[in-house]
Amino acid sequence: MKKFLIYLSLPEMILFWVMLVVMLFLMGIIFYFVAPPWKWAGLIVGLLFILISFFIDLRNTIKHYNLLSEREQVRTIISHFTDAIVAYDPDFRITVFNAAAEDLFNLKASDILNQIITPEWAKNQKTKLLTQVLFPSLAPSMSWKTDPAVFPNVMELSFTNPALELTVTTIRVTDSKGKILGFFKIIKDRTREEEILKTKSEFLTVAAHQMRTPLSGIKWSLETLLSEGNENLTDTQRELLQKNLEATDKILRLANDLLDVANIESGRFGYEFVQSDLIDLIQKSISEYLYLADQHKIKIYFEPPSDGLPPFKFDPMRIKIVIQNLLENALRYNIEGGQIIIKVEKKPPYVEVSVSDTGIGIPKEELPKLFTKFFRASNVLKYETEGTGLGLYITRNIVEAHGGKIWAESIENRGTTMHFTLPMDEKLIPKRYAASAI
Repeated sequence: MKKFLIYLSLPEMILFWVMLVVMLFLMGIIFYFVAPPWKWAGLIVGLLFILISFFIDLRNTIKHYNLLSEREQVRTIISHFTDAIVAYDPDFRITVFNAAAEDLFNLKASDILNQIITPEWAKNQKTKLLTQVLFPSLAPSMSWKTDPAVFPNVMELSFTNPALELTVTTIRVTDSKGKILGFFKIIKDRTREEEILKTKSEFLTVAAHQMRTPLSGIKWSLETLLSEGNENLTDTQRELLQKNLEATDKILRLANDLLDVANIESGRFGYEFVQSDLIDLIQKSISEYLYLADQHKIKIYFEPPSDGLPPFKFDPMRIKIVIQNLLENALRYNIEGGQIIIKVEKKPPYVEVSVSDTGIGIPKEELPKLFTKFFRASNVLKYETEGTGLGLYITRNIVEAHGGKIWAESIENRGTTMHFTLPMDEKLIPKRYAASAI
């Protein structure tokens, strides 16, 4: 009832109240001066007119009221949004400039609203940053994260003075007929996040380097002591040194994995794409694990394409890491007397490599997390507590940097098959990594 009274008091109902007074006046004249039956007919028509006018005006008032309420809600959301929001029409006239935008660009909304921004504004130091965001080709560094022709699109902008890292999402606003009404830009300031990521990456890099130097020395010393020339060692001493060497190898592997992760996240994990033979690389990698496989009575089978595979461009050093990681997992989590099948298939323009084992498998609900950082499956933790959970994360990044994909199929207690693809056409290598492939 309260809301109904609000509707009746809105300005949109003024026309009805005026019409009501006029109609009541006319109905009064009809009542006193018109003879029956026309008097009653005139009163009924007047009453119907009043009722119809009332419901039509009330309906329009409710629609307008709801529209204003929704607009106010949107305005409130935009004004309190933590990311900067700038809206403008096709002529680049600013229509929305929220509080976060005022803070980011150090400009007042009252000075910007209804102003038409042009590239010339970049010459003014005060409005330079805003202009570069609206006209990203003027920014010092720009990279598209999505297709620029498809809206909404996302780009990343980098600035040096002051140091800023921005993610800009652009939304195109159209009417029901597809006519462009304007654009919304949502600008996320990720400078602080990038600083934290950089600090973390630098810490990991320094820590890994500091760990690797003494560990390499320790490993060399232990290998020297265990060499064939040291007959004076007792069996107990030799066993103790061997265990220390294995522990050193594990810590050294952890340091290398941490360094690789730090380099991947900071963009320093370089690639060198050269014309290489994938079949030969896999065969050499397998030969390095035959001794370990024999120890656990695990058979390794290799199935290359029957008609061979021509050389193509990839980074052999990085792809060897992928093959080693997949082979090690297939050996580590296999059963004694099990088997591993490595298959290479041509699926132009890609080549697909699969590594299948007869091991403990991976729980179905945990498969989506398999290639994330530090993830280890719950059944793996029961089976073997050691491990960093970084191997498959590094593997995924290497494969994706080549323009390929990696995925897993697994049945718990039955085995796992890891698949990854590599493009044989160098044009399919992501551009940011492909410079060395040209």
